[in-house]
Amino acid sequence: AAPAGGGLGGGLGSGLGGGAGGGLPTVNLLGGSGMGGGDPTPNNIQQLQQQAVQNPVLDTLCPGKQRQSTDVGAECWAAIWANGGCKASNVPQYEAWHSAQTLEVLVADVVQWANLPDDRHKQGCYGDGGPPENLAPPPQAGGALGGGGLGGGLA
Repeated sequence: AAPAGGGLGGGLGSGLGGGAGGGLPTVNLLGGSGMGGGDPTPNNIQQLQQQAVQNPVLDTLCPGKQRQSTDVGAECWAAIWANGGCKASNVPQYEAWHSAQTLEVLVADVVQWANLPDDRHKQGCYGDGGPPENLAPPPQAGGALGGGGLGGGLA
């Protein structure tokens, strides 16, 4: 079970910059910094994230935005959400956390929303209850480990 208040708010920031060879870093959105709790992102989802980030569609998904662009805007975020397979009517509000992430990290985030098996993610992506609530990140062990995780992340 995901930790209370965890999910996307928990760990995306903790994996940033950890990718070797130019690949996408391991994105742990289930909470934690790798040192203090939280389940790692399942391998199958990591593979789906890699595939999604390498998809050539990303080069044209948001005109004027590159893969490493940050502050992609609400319109691009909505396109990323729908392109990832989640219902357009469920796109979460575009907040400060989103604007600080690269387009690639947002794509990886949506892969988790579309594929994690827990009810929060399934309902958030495919459900009829509208957009999921953006939750604040849980406390991070060690303070500065990942820059505070996702900031007002989505999971």
